[in-house]
Amino acid sequence: TFKISQKVVAPATGNYILTAKARCDASAPSKTDTLRYDARLFAKVGKFAQVEGKKFGQGDTSWVRGDWANKNAWQTLSVAFKAFIGEPITLGALSSSFIQLDDFQLTYFGIPADRYNAPVALERTSKATRAYTVYTSNGVINIAGLTNERVSVYDIAGRQINVLNPSQISVKQGLYFVKINNEVTKVLVK
Repeated sequence: TFKISQKVVAPATGNYILTAKARCDASAPSKTDTLRYDARLFAKVGKFAQVEGKKFGQGDTSWVRGDWANKNAWQTLSVAFKAFIGEPITLGALSSSFIQLDDFQLTYFGIPADRYNAPVALERTSKATRAYTVYTSNGVINIAGLTNERVSVYDIAGRQINVLNPSQISVKQGLYFVKINNEVTKVLVK
């Protein structure tokens, strides 16, 4: 079995779709063996089960061409999934047959306005009931009132910032997302 994968961190909470072009020629197992044309994309978010897209051809071998050079041989594979900001995501492709892959793209679709209560949405607590306060001063993100909360900080590109002291986080000027347990706060550092 062939597997190719890449680990990334979700830059924002919401819906994503991974797409890639794939093609196979008649030399891979056989034109009548629909079970072995099993190439598919996958996404594994955090510790959740792996999500897989439809298999290449999904039981239909009419897409198998005798020639790699045929531009009509390319088919699009996709897999949709949801992720919270900062969650690790492993993206990739699996296949037990010989296949070519190209043009991987990860697209973020955000959270649909009518779906804020869907599982992908963040659970928010009332600001009045929070036991902590987030503010900035002189290039430092300060978080007062923390007890045992998990704190993660991400830059605008979705890269996680190393946090040595969760109460005082030194950062460069820019927009950051501070995740405390499951609540995310946008912070502008000037």
